[in-house]
Amino acid sequence: MHLSLSARVGLDEPTADDGFITWFDAEVVDEDGESVAARASAALIHVGSAGEALYDAMDADSCQLEGLWTTYLMADRPDDERGEDSLYSRLQGDMGHCLLYVHELHVEPAFLAMNLAFAVLRRLADVVGESAAVVVARAEDPVQAETLRLLGFEPGPQPFWHLRQVLLQPTVRRGDDGRFEVATLPPRMRFMNN
Repeated sequence: MHLSLSARVGLDEPTADDGFITWFDAEVVDEDGESVAARASAALIHVGSAGEALYDAMDADSCQLEGLWTTYLMADRPDDERGEDSLYSRLQGDMGHCLLYVHELHVEPAFLAMNLAFAVLRRLADVVGESAAVVVARAEDPVQAETLRLLGFEPGPQPFWHLRQVLLQPTVRRGDDGRFEVATLPPRMRFMNN
């Protein structure tokens, strides 16, 4: 199985209307490329590059990002509410860093027993979100929440969960039975792109 990614990236200089948010569509396909086992969509939000245009860029992109703005990025919160270690402060302080938002993940019923969501989320975070300081995903039910928790995500304002990429994250491997499993690692700092 492999993850096939596609994205539409404009060649013009990014503006609030286009270029500060890159949407990715992902499909997990079998080795023959015949069966689709899972689908996902994710947005890479170029927080550091967008600067003051970030709100307008997110507003122009889609209503799917509206909850992210108020939950994670709203710039007009008082400093005492945000705090120095708030998600907003960390992202704004790291020029060039991004936020990866996994908007949707659907695993076909025939593949649910494989724990395929573990592998898809981990690979999206590693490959698409490699430059992201934070990965955000939604958990609409307890099963999704447990999947995110096992991968190191922390609960945020519901339904959002976030993964701080500065910490070394668990890896995902395929067990002898063909199911994906989380290989737990102790939390410790890892080097980012800075």
